Amino acid sequence: MTINYSLSQDDFLQYHLYTSSHSELARKKRQRSRLLLSIGYTAVGSFFLFKEDKNMGLTFILMGLLWFAVQPIYVRYRYKKHVKAHLKESLKGAVDRPISLTISDKQISTQDGENEAQFAISELSRFVELPQHFFIEVVSSGSIIIPKSAISNQQQFIQELKKVGLDYADHTAWKWGK
Repeated sequence: MTINYSLSQDDFLQYHLYTSSHSELARKKRQRSRLLLSIGYTAVGSFFLFKEDKNMGLTFILMGLLWFAVQPIYVRYRYKKHVKAHLKESLKGAVDRPISLTISDKQISTQDGENEAQFAISELSRFVELPQHFFIEVVSSGSIIIPKSAISNQQQFIQELKKVGLDYADHTAWKWGK
């Protein structure tokens, strides 16, 4: 089976957002930021309450609670903006290049102009289905990104990857920030 497609900046963005949302390290970092600032504001507010400055104390405690509630929304927005800027800089020349992906019984190969990569099936761990993409995960690192719009028969594509022995993960309900 051969599929011809190209990747947009948004395809790369969705890949980075998906991998970040499933990273335990990134999740712990976001959680730590949320808790530390909330606790810090609350501690300063408690100090002011102890010093009998009720207005200042309640203001800081309210800021701590507000930060705890708003921080996830803010972090999603900032991270997405940061990744977009990074991709714009780092993907010069890689966007909108024609790519050819070939699936055989023993390997999956990709070619995009002068670059070619071949992966034995044993080097691939699984493939993930998202609302708009498929990611074929490489064991060592990274993934092969395939937009669903490039595949005319998605069920046949899924069956082909299952047939060569790749595990399937249905993450069609995934959305950035949930």
